[in-house]
Amino acid sequence: MYRPLVSIVIPVYNGSNFLNQSIQSALDQTYNNIEILVVNDGSNDDGASEAIALSYGDHIRYIAKGKNGGVSTVLNVAISHMKGDWLSWLSHDDIYKQNKIQRQIEFINELKYSAADLNRTVIYGGSETINTNGQVIRGRLKRLRYRIKKYKHQLDRILDYAPIDGCTVLIPKYSFEEVGLFNESYRCVQDREYWCRMIFKGYQFYFINEILVQSRVHDRQVGRTNAELCKYESIKINKWFSDQVWNIEAFREWKHFWRLAWSQTKRGFPDAAIASFSYAKKLMNPITYTFLYPVSRVIYSGLFHSRIVLRWLYHKLYPIRI
Repeated sequence: MYRPLVSIVIPVYNGSNFLNQSIQSALDQTYNNIEILVVNDGSNDDGASEAIALSYGDHIRYIAKGKNGGVSTVLNVAISHMKGDWLSWLSHDDIYKQNKIQRQIEFINELKYSAADLNRTVIYGGSETINTNGQVIRGRLKRLRYRIKKYKHQLDRILDYAPIDGCTVLIPKYSFEEVGLFNESYRCVQDREYWCRMIFKGYQFYFINEILVQSRVHDRQVGRTNAELCKYESIKINKWFSDQVWNIEAFREWKHFWRLAWSQTKRGFPDAAIASFSYAKKLMNPITYTFLYPVSRVIYSGLFHSRIVLRWLYHKLYPIRI
């Protein structure tokens, strides 16, 4: 049986409230061929996060990075120190299920008997959302059905906007040589940008239909404390993705850009959608485009605004208590 060393990387920034639970969930893994790297991203909590990490002694490897730079900088530091063949990332406020790594290694062993190239394989799974007390939030269980869909091409995964929870992912170390490191200019969407680059390189993503991670929501997350930055980065990466698809000849089909424009409109990125429509126009029959574009814009816009209203009603009926 293939039993590779897995490096579990825990970035921490002012994470003393939840760091103990995160580290303990890594130590409690039923798969024991692991190393745990806790990387301090310049915490300014009077040494509280550092003290918690150091209290685990030789059970973990502690790295003090210095100046705060965001998760992508921490992951890149960890990559330069990791000894494992695979990397598993765990946020300091999240919790692994005990069998998280074991289930993924079992899946990898099943793939070994197929034609899969393990160096270019990514394994991920489902997650559920918990609050500050560790309780699963009603109505916030992340649905798995859209992730089980069989994609003819990995590009379709992004065109459908099938989200991947970064803390459920198991990444081969080889990818950091072929694809490169995480983009340190991003603080919110560094994981999605990296998955896109992997897909453009031909990596295969495999989904395990189980809850592997508990993802915590609280007031101090970057998505809440710096919402405007996250919105800006999301707009930027959506436009970037449209450009990248255009630059790869094998992906250059008008239907791809049409689907992408629909996805971007639905999620509230009209500028990126306009760029995708413009790429589709270059590849379409002018008459077909003249007919489809205005109709699609009206339909997509209507669905987007309906979605906003429905989400507002849902959160009024089922408020998230963090």
